[in-house]
Amino acid sequence: YYTLIGVPSGSWMVTPAADRTTFVPAFSSIRTGPSARDVDFGIVSSPPTISAIANRVIPANTNTGAIRFTVGDGEIPAGYLTVSVASSNTNLVPATTTNIVFEGAGAERVVIITPASDAFGTATITLTVSDSATFAGGPILSTSTSFVLRVNARPLAGVGTALVLDGRVLLAQRPPGKSLAG
Repeated sequence: YYTLIGVPSGSWMVTPAADRTTFVPAFSSIRTGPSARDVDFGIVSSPPTISAIANRVIPANTNTGAIRFTVGDGEIPAGYLTVSVASSNTNLVPATTTNIVFEGAGAERVVIITPASDAFGTATITLTVSDSATFAGGPILSTSTSFVLRVNARPLAGVGTALVLDGRVLLAQRPPGKSLAG
């Protein structure tokens, strides 16, 4: 299951076969010619992966719905990977379990983001996947992906639809039979 490259007087490199994601044992016995020899292997770990997520635009007082993403790691089963989140605008997207809900435990994960009530604006949302140092026997490694969440303001009373950016009305569409003046 492993390829061993090297010479007894030099260094060794152990690589799992392409179809394997198992760990190289931390201490193993190998044969070099007629005698057995103990060799101490260090674990080489690669950082986990997380899929990209497209930017989102939603109206105020709604949520994003299920945002699907995939996590993985060459050495650690996906169920052992942890995902955390950060928001660049905690007034818009508070970092609470009420506003950010994760689902799934394997490679396929889901996050649902609910902005603060009546809030609008833009936040960069960063999801970070981390492996487990305890499981891997090495340092914790992580990888992040970010996307922009834009929350549009509620329609203005009597206006119909409005696009608001940084507190300014950029575009307003009046309902039939109404004027924008009131």
